[in-house]
Amino acid sequence: MFARSDGEDACLMEEALPMVSTVRRVPAALAIAVLLGGARLLPAQNADADEVRRVIKAETDTYYQRDAEGWKRTWVQDSSAIRTFITSGSYSVAVGWDRFGPSTIESIKRSALQAVRVDRTNYVLRIDGALAWAEYDERTDTPGDSIPLVARQQRTLIKRDGEWRILSAGSF
Repeated sequence: MFARSDGEDACLMEEALPMVSTVRRVPAALAIAVLLGGARLLPAQNADADEVRRVIKAETDTYYQRDAEGWKRTWVQDSSAIRTFITSGSYSVAVGWDRFGPSTIESIKRSALQAVRVDRTNYVLRIDGALAWAEYDERTDTPGDSIPLVARQQRTLIKRDGEWRILSAGSF
């Protein structure tokens, strides 16, 4: 029901509404979906995707190898960097390199070398120019520990001076 200008209530019936034909829109939408769904990465995008994955792997590898300088090189080192951890009962967010970078480097330097096996699966990777976003499952097995660490990881990377660096990391 709606109010007419003369104050009377009127009921709008379905047949009174103009019918918009969607028949012509369906083939166009289908063609767009097929074109986008079949898109392949160009060679430059493949190289960027490989480099993004390499930087993500290097961040983890250098951490467990206790290579503080190598770990540091994987990160953007300014106030825009963000690190987030979310667990079943809490979360931690550090905004700005100075809030987590130096303390992580000191922790790496103080800790003993740790032998681990890290597997990454279910990658979702998007790259648009100098910005990359990746999300993946990560399983970390430590010898002697029967329970692996399993987490969903997220990384946002930016390309500065031709080099990909981690801008934001999240572990869920």
